[in-house]
Amino acid sequence: MTGLEYILLHVQEPILYVIRKQHRYSPTQTTPLTDYYVIAGIVYQAPDLASIVNSRL
Repeated sequence: MTGLEYILLHVQEPILYVIRKQHRYSPTQTTPLTDYYVIAGIVYQAPDLASIVNSRL
């Protein structure tokens, strides 16, 4: 299977869930695109590293 997929990356029930959106090229090769976290039922998009670094400058 190839294409976009979402995986459950981390669970800390009942409060925190981390979901990763990634592109799958082959059964063993993926590229992460975006991470999302769910806290108390609300979904947030995690910032990327460039956004964090730029906000600190």
